[in-house]
Amino acid sequence: MTGRLEEVSRWCKFEGNAWADPQGQGHSGWEELPYWLKGYGDLGYVLDDPAIIKNARKWIDAVLASQEADGWFGPRANKTGLKGKPDLWPHMVMCNVLQSFYGFTGDERVLPFLTKYFKWLKHAAGGEFRGGLLAQDPFRRQYRDDLLALQSHRRVLATGPGQAHPREHGELDQRGPQTGTT
Repeated sequence: MTGRLEEVSRWCKFEGNAWADPQGQGHSGWEELPYWLKGYGDLGYVLDDPAIIKNARKWIDAVLASQEADGWFGPRANKTGLKGKPDLWPHMVMCNVLQSFYGFTGDERVLPFLTKYFKWLKHAAGGEFRGGLLAQDPFRRQYRDDLLALQSHRRVLATGPGQAHPREHGELDQRGPQTGTT
């Protein structure tokens, strides 16, 4: 998944990618890039690989630069991708990417970004989605991922970024959380 995928896969090409464009225009705007970026970034964080981390950050910086005033971000085609309604699934996966990135870096841009997106989502869910799109079985299961990201986000907001990020208290080293036995 990591070696040369950007060289052979169209959806992992930064140039012209809808996830990398500030206006969300371009190719490959669906879920493939967020899935790859989630695994790729997490691998870099666990291995403490500066090259992977730098490359993943390039993508994440572009995503963070793509947010509209109403909170929507990323590919604009997804905003009306399902019969005129938003296609939320690719964004749910990208929210997971941003969660991991924030967990590793504590980047101060992430929480306001997610707050703005979740406000957009709350407005959308309170209106056109109620009893419609999100009531359909496949979307109920997929929407769970955004709710998990929101739950994590709300926990951070409740305790404050300075208290919620373990690295700020010396509980994590630069590689992030450690697993396994010692």
